[in-house]
Amino acid sequence: MMARIQKRYFLFPFLLLTLYSCHRAPPLHHYARGGSLEHVQFMVNQGDNVNGVDEDGRTALIYAARYGQEEIIEYLLSNGADVNQQAQDGETPLIAASYGCHAKSAEILLAHRADYKMLYQHGQHGWTALMVAVSQGCTDIIQPLLGAGSDPNKEIAERYTPLIVAVAKGHTSIVRTLLAAGADVNYKGKKGIAPLIVASHKGNLEIVKVLLNSGAAVDSRVIAGEDEAFRAGETALKVARRNHHSDIEQILIAAGATE
Repeated sequence: MMARIQKRYFLFPFLLLTLYSCHRAPPLHHYARGGSLEHVQFMVNQGDNVNGVDEDGRTALIYAARYGQEEIIEYLLSNGADVNQQAQDGETPLIAASYGCHAKSAEILLAHRADYKMLYQHGQHGWTALMVAVSQGCTDIIQPLLGAGSDPNKEIAERYTPLIVAVAKGHTSIVRTLLAAGADVNYKGKKGIAPLIVASHKGNLEIVKVLLNSGAAVDSRVIAGEDEAFRAGETALKVARRNHHSDIEQILIAAGATE
């Protein structure tokens, strides 16, 4: 499962980068991306549609958000840009800002009622703005999204929670932020794998300590193993031992792990 998590979440930025660099876009979109407010204003004054799209359905606002162009975001919104208009794949300005780790841009969009529940779609899978930010390791943008109402326990299409993804990718500060916001430290979800077991598999001692200090159940078991990384019935201790993480073994035993 961890290999699949890593593959999917490293693939996401590659897909967006390809879309932004390889597809032709109208002049307004290029100016929005490049941060040229004067040119953006000129194009709008000449009658360009602020909600016009490129060949993939992306608006100039999505371009501006992706590159953190705050002045242009404000200008486009003040001139009628749709804060929630989605591209063909479901990308929104907020998701674009979340991918780019632009916290201030996200705050501007949220203040204009950007919908944090909307999904970027790829195949059968969907990412919320929060999950994109977690995957990218965008620490500063997590709190604004949580403050707006994003659910730290919501599973996405792959049936992972933001906490599981943060643990799998080793984003310790984001793990702490999610836990402080109410993420369930023992939530197994439909995959049946608790965060502590994932951290023990990855060998991340610091995150193991954070989870234990937050009340992680030390003898929680995998409900249904989907691959060799997680075998049904295994505990965090067994997973750590099988992967030769002796430092984590010691911490788990000290915390009361028995098998």
